[in-house]
Amino acid sequence: MIDIFKLKMRWIILLLIFIVAVSLIALPVLAYNKSNLECSNNVEAFFSKPTMATFSTLSSSSRDCWYIVQSNLNLNKLITLTSKGNKWAAEYMVAHLQNLDGGNLEDSLIGLGQFGEHCIECLLELEKFNKLYKAQLNDALTMLPLALSDKPNAQLKLLKLRRSKVVHVRREDLIEQKAFAIKAIDDFISEISSKNQ
Repeated sequence: MIDIFKLKMRWIILLLIFIVAVSLIALPVLAYNKSNLECSNNVEAFFSKPTMATFSTLSSSSRDCWYIVQSNLNLNKLITLTSKGNKWAAEYMVAHLQNLDGGNLEDSLIGLGQFGEHCIECLLELEKFNKLYKAQLNDALTMLPLALSDKPNAQLKLLKLRRSKVVHVRREDLIEQKAFAIKAIDDFISEISSKNQ
């Protein structure tokens, strides 16, 4: 009878060890799935209504949700929102520019330039508050939509429009960014003009 008792105890101990092992494996998987669902919901909410509230929720998720946003479909949504002047989309994009390269980076910078056409002060503030590097600001101001690539007159017209918006910035705290932006745009206007004489 003692041997049966010992045998049952061994089986119970083995069963407990198995249950603990399965729990240790399953809990991270469940947490990962919960985190993915949280990110998906936060990204969807942000794209449906990009406001300070949805931006804050997305930015403070328990894990960085950029891996969902950087898919081509979602990145295009972010670029579109940014190019149409949404401040929160621009903020989110700028926070993740370092994760982009190639055509996605170019498209994002073009979108930021278009964002500046809606709110040039907002674009300059991004550099002022060290969210955007000077080189990125330069690119955002001077990279133009692909549709203008063979149209130097249209390029010059758009650059002059951007320059005009920068010139009209009156905020004293943006003097440095304003001067930088004017020089960047003027340099690019000169480059285009010299190539098309």
